[in-house]
This record gives sequence, C-alpha cells and structure tokens, in this order.
Amino acid sequence: MKNFSRPLSVIIIWLLLAPVASAQLSTRITGTVVDGSTSDPIRGAAVRIIGQKSGTYTRARGDFAIQLPTASSVTTAPIILVVSAIGYTTDTIEIAKSGESSSGQLLISLMPSTLMRDEVIVSASKRVQ
Repeated sequence: MKNFSRPLSVIIIWLLLAPVASAQLSTRITGTVVDGSTSDPIRGAAVRIIGQKSGTYTRARGDFAIQLPTASSVTTAPIILVVSAIGYTTDTIEIAKSGESSSGQLLISLMPSTLMRDEVIVSASKRVQ
C-alpha cells in the first residue's frame, strides 16, 4: 500500500485543483453589437480576435461571447477585437488584458456604411425583348 499512496494523493490533489486552475486560465469576452444610429441590435455580425483562429457571430439580440482557451494563447499585449457586418463599417476594439473584459459587458456600435450605390430595379415579363 505504501507504493500507491503517493501517486494516489497526487491524483486527488490534481483533481481538486484542476477546476480552479482552468478557471483562472480562461478569459471570456462578452458584449453586444448595435447599430450606431438606431441602437438596434445587429444580428449575424462577425466578431473575431486578431491572432486567434476562431471567432463568433452575434445572436438575434446582438450579443456574443468569445472564450479564450488558455492564458498562454494570448500574449501580454492587449486583446484586439475586429467586428464587422454587412452594410456597416468594420470596427476594431482594443481591450486591456487586466481581466476587466470578463467582468463587464462590451457595447460595440457599428455605423452604417456610407458607400451607397444607385438602386437596381429588376422586373420580369413574359414578352421576349
């Protein structure tokens, strides 16, 4: 029994401390993307972090959540979010890595794109023209 007591105690300690350690290593960034002129939520806006391979889209109410898996995946530099949506200008937001992003909800306003073209009218008829 003496041979198994040390590895068993190490495993028990690891199992007890693993959830605490993983909670400290992860960062969750949450927020809402709204129209800058009407304050309506923007559904389907793309939100990604520069330097990360994954991102997310906003839900029906314009809210999103991005989970950073480990502290080692993010450098000590600030986190930079890129938010884009069709019909809106792309915005970049810099977030300090001090942990304030996990405690508060970001409110991101995207302005409607000013690049507008002439309207196109499409009509159909049964006559050959």
